[in-house]
Amino acid sequence: IVEAVNYDRQEKEIKLKYVLPKMTISGDKNVQEAVKALEDLLKRMSNIKKIEFAEISSSYSVKLNYKNAGKKFGKDVSEVAVLVSKADATKLKKTVEKGKTKLDKFELNKDDLIFTEEKGEGKDFDGGKIVLDTKITDALKKEWLLRELIRAVQSSRKEMNLNVKDTIKLY
Repeated sequence: IVEAVNYDRQEKEIKLKYVLPKMTISGDKNVQEAVKALEDLLKRMSNIKKIEFAEISSSYSVKLNYKNAGKKFGKDVSEVAVLVSKADATKLKKTVEKGKTKLDKFELNKDDLIFTEEKGEGKDFDGGKIVLDTKITDALKKEWLLRELIRAVQSSRKEMNLNVKDTIKLY
């Protein structure tokens, strides 16, 4: 999960030092149990304020499998291809997974179609998917600036060889 978060941050050019408001996780029961048990650790390692669970649905594109459909539909294969291209691929996939489906007068099964998952938002990990909330609010920007200030002060203290008990004044 942390690797998926880091990869997503890297793609979106959001450094790990910047806190994000929320991460949504989708996964089976085992993933949810593991996340609940390790929630604080995941928040710290991913620099996320809140973790939520939700079903993250995938979207698909579909095309006709001409190898199977050509034999099955013969001269009507081009008409079937047009119908398939106009159909909602995600709905069609759900219907075909249950068995056969009908487009106009043509009956199709899963062997007649080729589905491709569209690259959507979020990142997959073993057993699920994460989506980061990357909306940057004014409060978040202020928090980022405060963390940067603290980091700069601590770095300066270290360079000046100050002890923990030494007090300083900022101007």
